[in-house]
Amino acid sequence: MKRVEIEIIPVSGDRVSVSVVYDVPGSAPMIRRRQVERPVLDGICEAVDEAVRRATAGPAHAAGTGEEPEAEPSGDLAAAGRALFEALFRDQCDRLRSEIRRGDIYFIFKVDRSLAYLPFEILHDGEKFISLHFALGRVVYSEAGRGAADAEAGGDRVLILGDPSDDPVIRDDVEREVDSLRDLFRKDGRYGITIAMGPEVGEGMILSLLPETALLHFTGHGATGPDGSPGLELHGGGVLSAGLFEGVGRPPVAAFFNTCSTASHAAWRSPLGIMEALISRGTRACIAPLWDVASRAATSAALAFYERLLEGDTFGEALRGARVALSKGGESGDPTWAAYALYGDPLAGLATVAPARRGRRRARAGLRIGVAVLAALALILAPREAGRRMTGTTSRAEVGYVIVESEPADARILLDGEEAGLTPAALEIDVGEHQVTLVKKGYRRWQATVDVKKGPTAVVRAVLQEIEE
Repeated sequence: MKRVEIEIIPVSGDRVSVSVVYDVPGSAPMIRRRQVERPVLDGICEAVDEAVRRATAGPAHAAGTGEEPEAEPSGDLAAAGRALFEALFRDQCDRLRSEIRRGDIYFIFKVDRSLAYLPFEILHDGEKFISLHFALGRVVYSEAGRGAADAEAGGDRVLILGDPSDDPVIRDDVEREVDSLRDLFRKDGRYGITIAMGPEVGEGMILSLLPETALLHFTGHGATGPDGSPGLELHGGGVLSAGLFEGVGRPPVAAFFNTCSTASHAAWRSPLGIMEALISRGTRACIAPLWDVASRAATSAALAFYERLLEGDTFGEALRGARVALSKGGESGDPTWAAYALYGDPLAGLATVAPARRGRRRARAGLRIGVAVLAALALILAPREAGRRMTGTTSRAEVGYVIVESEPADARILLDGEEAGLTPAALEIDVGEHQVTLVKKGYRRWQATVDVKKGPTAVVRAVLQEIEE
């Protein structure tokens, strides 16, 4: 597959340099350069913003009900995409179109972080949207730099975080997305699953689980940190920002942020963000939308992406396939299909990461159920049902988490003799020693003592023994 590399960097306050690198078999790569006025690109981006605004102006889209928005045809995006194509590649349009017609290519955009928001996904060569036919990826020149890739990056679990802000407006959409992803990964069976929703999501819990996480998925709201950096909204107005990841030794392989405008112009004009922080630690790919997305389409995008990723597609091909599925051939009025940008190498994928670790996952597949469900939304479930054991004088600073798994699943959990739900479950409890008992009809009672620490997550895994008749 041939690589077409496009580097876009500022050369002055109002001009940027565009370099197109073509692979030439048997010789050095051919480079073509030109300069483009920054106001021209800004004007095109404003046209894209206006087209998106009109397409998403319906009350259903704004309210997050998941109903179809009152959308305009995709002609506005196509026109903006053609304008962007001509502006970036004016002297190279015919050559690039020729490469596109030959197929078997992919695109890498190397951009300064001040230009990382440019909507390459809507590039249109006069016949088609490029992103519907070829894999695209961005490499961002950032002050965060790049850490050494960790051979053990990613662990063996999927961590799904469902709207820590606990916004009732999007609660149904979030639950639908979380349930869909849980079912998909459970059916695949290669990864354990940890799900955290609502106010139970906290910084300490995330940090304790990241070293075991291969795929991080967040659905909820974006937010701005105290320093103006883009982040993710937590319960009570807190913000999950880039600083949280500074001490992460083993980052996830990939992160999917299903939040509105996480990769927008405003986000990239701010200080260091979460995506930059993760990539600097060794994360191979981050996916995030350039603008607001429709709720149901956002869920469909994530589901389509992960389905293809688990089938063996690279990150770039999996996202391209998701775009195609959403766009319905490019005719859909909803611009969500074009919103998702991939920051990373489009040819990377799960199959290229830590084969030794994947082998260990397969070896112990029979010893674990592959799913751990954290406490559900506090407004829906009572504390006893959520597995929380906190006294009236215990603060949140004095609690920890314990994940309880069993093979087979659906065993009753008795925590210090009290019912605490069925396996798999994640419980927030007082720090200290606790007795965990698992009971399932047809199997021997299983008991263990777990020492719960403040912050880190303890994991209890049990293989239940059948009772011989």
